Amino acid sequence: MRMLTPGQSRIRRGPLGVRTVTAGCATSAYEAWGRVDARGRYFQMDLARRLAAGRLSELVGPMAVQVDRAQRRFPMSATADAAYAALPDDQRDLLDAYARGVNAARRRRPWPVEYVLLRARPRPWRPADSLLVMLSMYQQLALDEDGERTRQVLDATLPPAVAAFLRPRGDEYAAEPDFGAPVPVEELARVLAESADLPSRPVVDLAPTGASNCWAVGPSRTRDGRAILANDMHLGLGVPNVFHRVDVTYPEGRGAGFAVPGMPLVICGSNGRVAWGLANVPGDCTRLVPVGPDEPTTERAEVIGVRGAEPVRALFRDTADGTVLDDPLLGRPVATQWSALFPGGLNLAWSAMLAAGSVDEAVDVAHRHAGPPLAIVAVDADGHLAQTVAGRFHTRSAERLHEETVPPARLPLFRDPPSGVAVWTNDPPALAAGMDEVGANYPASYRRHRLAEVLTGRDDWDEAGLFALQRDSRGGFYDFYRDLAAGYVDALDPGPRAEVRAVVDGWDGDNGPDSVGPALFAEFRRYLQEELLARILRTCAAADERFRYAWRSPEPVLRRLLGERPAAIGAHFGGWDTFIAGQLGRVAADLRAAHGPLDRLRWRDFLTIPMNHPMGGTRLTRWLNLPPIVPDGGFESVAAFGPGRGPVQRLVVSPGAEPSALVQMPGGQSGSPLSPHYRDHHRRWRRTVPAALRPSGGW
Repeated sequence: MRMLTPGQSRIRRGPLGVRTVTAGCATSAYEAWGRVDARGRYFQMDLARRLAAGRLSELVGPMAVQVDRAQRRFPMSATADAAYAALPDDQRDLLDAYARGVNAARRRRPWPVEYVLLRARPRPWRPADSLLVMLSMYQQLALDEDGERTRQVLDATLPPAVAAFLRPRGDEYAAEPDFGAPVPVEELARVLAESADLPSRPVVDLAPTGASNCWAVGPSRTRDGRAILANDMHLGLGVPNVFHRVDVTYPEGRGAGFAVPGMPLVICGSNGRVAWGLANVPGDCTRLVPVGPDEPTTERAEVIGVRGAEPVRALFRDTADGTVLDDPLLGRPVATQWSALFPGGLNLAWSAMLAAGSVDEAVDVAHRHAGPPLAIVAVDADGHLAQTVAGRFHTRSAERLHEETVPPARLPLFRDPPSGVAVWTNDPPALAAGMDEVGANYPASYRRHRLAEVLTGRDDWDEAGLFALQRDSRGGFYDFYRDLAAGYVDALDPGPRAEVRAVVDGWDGDNGPDSVGPALFAEFRRYLQEELLARILRTCAAADERFRYAWRSPEPVLRRLLGERPAAIGAHFGGWDTFIAGQLGRVAADLRAAHGPLDRLRWRDFLTIPMNHPMGGTRLTRWLNLPPIVPDGGFESVAAFGPGRGPVQRLVVSPGAEPSALVQMPGGQSGSPLSPHYRDHHRRWRRTVPAALRPSGGW
């Protein structure tokens, strides 16, 4: 093959519409990368930058004004511009080259069909727009205003023992099991008694939390002595998919894997020497800081352009910490302090992953990354494994975040574990190893527990076996609720009793699409959680209108109360037996009314995830939307699905053995409904058929 000189690039189309970029230098590669992204995903890229900057209304009109106003309270555009100006020259050169490629493709006709339908013109792409896309991801992953409000309201309104009880660090499945603090019976009974006359309203954040799985097995655990990585990230599902596949090679670097259109970084993938994958880590990135009456503030006016209507003027009040919220906290004005907006909060250091030659070099890249806080697992061709966190983690107190960052030496790092298995699923592998320095409010740990259990049970793993494990639907998280329900079936009315008994006795512990049982147990848990906590938290709800209990893993709270059933607490619910049997009866009646006989209610009948295009709610629905996804797992399975959410990609790869690597994603490589590659990945997803990472082989 003819060698390319600096300034030259070659783009080749492969199977499923994946284009391979080869170039003579990094800037040429990124310029070609921009052309590829714009040809297939420009409308998606445009929406992402507009959403971040609060400029959707300019494209779609008045329907987006409230969304834009909510976004304008954060100076996202100014933050992205400042971050771009502060980048090192080599990183800025890459974004400049990428933008040149995007705009070269944008100028070509025909424009994406969405602009034709909207009768609009695609606007130029600025280099800083890629950082806006990164900020949008940061916001999805690491802005936790509800969790911060939960912390402050609990501490301000409840006895310390009760507030601490309601904020467990983990759960019984965690690497360091947390069965919760002892039930503070006396204090909790007093809270219930004193709030008995207050109104009760739903306060629990019931939506399942996001989920990502990233794990690796070392040479002692594989069939042929290689290290293999598996990664599947979970976000909102829709069309086009959040990710698409990339394959880029130039003299200083190379990589094949997945990227977010508009953000030229191989988020997860392999370069032939190192493979890396990511999971979200709930970084402690948010504070709601009280604004005193004498605190200096400045007024900021934002003009929101609205297509087909007059511009809308929005006023905001800023402090040194951040923008003052419309909704006070406990009656006091507060400003949102968010570390993404700090100087140095964004960079393109992740681009160096394409040149990493070992897990140690991958760890160094992760520690130089500035962007959303992430957990990374990396393996190299020599069989080494490493786990650490990526991003800038700020020192902090209960009151505020500080611009000082935690030095890399204090960040959690795990190398070559003796078990030969490294697992990260949003919850920490070990709290004692620096995780308190970087995060808080971690989600449930059942997925990590399940993966560790299965992975350490074999020493013959290969790519096919790990791909199958990504679809594991075991529902052991709900064993507790199945056992709890079993003790109360006889207390039900005769009508639903037989059906509930059949479900309880017949459940095989699986959350697969055809399983009968997961819907009943998941809803039973939801009803119990909502009713228990709504009453316990009446004082909080009365003190703060916006209060939501947004603690991500309240499981120790529920299991302590429902397992121990202190009489002094149960008295406020009419007695534990009456309460639990009543919730089981309510669940059975509601599910039966909505779905028919319980002993025929499959998981697929209860939950399917639509795959809709942003413009899919029109007469073009059948053309733009794709068939819905039938979940092959439950809320807390390894294959984790929830309303509107699920895996957006799957990757299994061993560096140096790319021809054996497997990938899968919903949707298609192209975002254009006119393309033959708009839906072809989706067909394979629904048939559970993976594709090759690099059909042409290794590098």
